[in-house]
Amino acid sequence: MARLSALIVTLVVATTLYIDYAGAQDLQRRIQPCCQVVDKRHYVGLDTYKRSVYRTVKQCQGSCTSRSSTRVIQDGGNDNFVGAQSTSPSELFLNSILLDGRSLSLYFDRAYPWDRWTAHTIRVSHPAPYYCADILRIQFKFCVKASRSWLAHNDYIFIWNPQPESDSLLWGSYIRDLPTAGTGFGRNQYRCHTSTYQPGHPIFQYIITYGDLNVAIQDDTFFDYTQLTLTYDTTSKSCHAVKVRQRTEDISLSTGLKTVKLEDHLECECQDHSRCNRFTYNQTYYENSYFEQQVDVGKCAGSCRSYYAFAEETDKERDVVRELDNAKVQLSEDAVKRRFQSVAVPYIPYFTTTCQPLKTHVEYVKGPNGGHCVEVIDRCSCARRCYRKVHYEEYVEVIATGSSYRERRRVYNVGKCVGECASKQGCVPLSYYNYPTILLRDGSKKQVRAIRWCGCK
Repeated sequence: MARLSALIVTLVVATTLYIDYAGAQDLQRRIQPCCQVVDKRHYVGLDTYKRSVYRTVKQCQGSCTSRSSTRVIQDGGNDNFVGAQSTSPSELFLNSILLDGRSLSLYFDRAYPWDRWTAHTIRVSHPAPYYCADILRIQFKFCVKASRSWLAHNDYIFIWNPQPESDSLLWGSYIRDLPTAGTGFGRNQYRCHTSTYQPGHPIFQYIITYGDLNVAIQDDTFFDYTQLTLTYDTTSKSCHAVKVRQRTEDISLSTGLKTVKLEDHLECECQDHSRCNRFTYNQTYYENSYFEQQVDVGKCAGSCRSYYAFAEETDKERDVVRELDNAKVQLSEDAVKRRFQSVAVPYIPYFTTTCQPLKTHVEYVKGPNGGHCVEVIDRCSCARRCYRKVHYEEYVEVIATGSSYRERRRVYNVGKCVGECASKQGCVPLSYYNYPTILLRDGSKKQVRAIRWCGCK
């Protein structure tokens, strides 16, 4: 009867080629027609012969949903340990565990005493387009039963990683030590055990990466069945780019030489746009040069409700807007007005809002001719077409302490109005508030005025 120490010593690294089952190297997204990068024809104009001119660009396209929230993969019949069915260990798994000459059982529901192992590989195929959503968790369940041998109390079960680069034990336990009902494990006794794996767990990551799970049991004990339950993300998501590359091309058209700006999507991701959020958007500058640099410039996307302009400066106002935004139903304009008045904050008029950048900063990207500045989005929020954006001003305040003076830098969010308005109107401040007065270096006093909100006027 082999024990854990002997098991680890005797297992050796396999040299056979990796077998990719059902294209499952990446179960999360990269299987057609799930969310992925595809080639598309982009129309740029007509040439001198009035023929359409196209260029090929890479775009994100595909599904991000699943047919159901869970999917069960069961091998072996749940038949109370009767009616033997064949197991199917992969070639890679077999070579990894059997080079030491051990005997093997290839059946569920059948025990072979005297140092035989039952090995099985659970294939986690991922048929598209039915299962394109991300996997949130994986549950592994198995039921085992001891033979009539009194030695079964020493039997061991393990999950193995047979990949040549990392041949190793992922998990293992004596069956008698499994945290299930009952005590001990021997002659004709059985146990069922369930484990749940979340993202980040080594077994979860192994299943996602390689698309299978390799399990074996030693040696007077046998499986009734094994079962994997995959739980999928049911959040409504859509396929969007998270990494892009921009390029320009000079094309001769009927109107003359035209410089066309093309954008290729390099990486895709399923994103939830049910609420306004900032999303990753990586742009590469000066590609294939010494100055190549990638910057996450961000993008704002998502749905907004139509009953308020985006939050103002005070905590009270932000709390009210957050409460309204989390409401399960959209309130009437009168109900919104009463809610603002109940906490004595100015009523924000009813406007249709869209997802806009609320706060940005500038990063300098070096280039062959000195480089340039790139605006990076820090935070997004729901706003009108004309809205208040975060803008900081810095002052040096002089503070008198007895007969001496000291200086302190003060940074104020004074805001600025950005956006669009109808013709003959401008996006201007509609309301202000003041910060406390400060003393400047020249001896003058300064009261910093900040924009509360903006509008068209």
